[in-house]
Amino acid sequence: MNVAKPAGKLSISDFQRYPIWRYTNVDELSGDETIVAPIEVAPVVNLDSCVIGVPVTLNNGRKLWAMLCNIDLENDLATRQFLQLSLSLNDRWFHVARYFDIDFENRSPSRLADALGLPLNQIFPIVYDLTHLVSGSSEVLHSKVLAEPDVRLSREERMKLALR
Repeated sequence: MNVAKPAGKLSISDFQRYPIWRYTNVDELSGDETIVAPIEVAPVVNLDSCVIGVPVTLNNGRKLWAMLCNIDLENDLATRQFLQLSLSLNDRWFHVARYFDIDFENRSPSRLADALGLPLNQIFPIVYDLTHLVSGSSEVLHSKVLAEPDVRLSREERMKLALR
């Protein structure tokens, strides 16, 4: 049975069955470069090109399902800069923008707070734990997402970090 699908169509039930999905890079066949397929065996040792779905904990203790992308097991700074976080709200994904995303105004942490009806300090930091899914001792496996990054890099610094 082929369970590959566009990443944007992943649901909580998909993540409950398979927490880790990898981009297939078969866009020339399907015309859709967002197709992901599940990784059936965990723990994994590499999260390159992966989408992970796990419960996360808001600062007020509330648990929500999240979709995480761009986790770099070799570089905590790269993960903190490029991590993509989406939270499940009313059966839809709220994609939280990073400070440098072009649509930051529409998807900022403040917009997330509005959607949840909570102040930012009850939401952030958001804690995630991937230690049961990924082998290794990387500090990014059990970490947190801040409303404001602890370090803001210039465009040039981000490009250098991304291309290293």
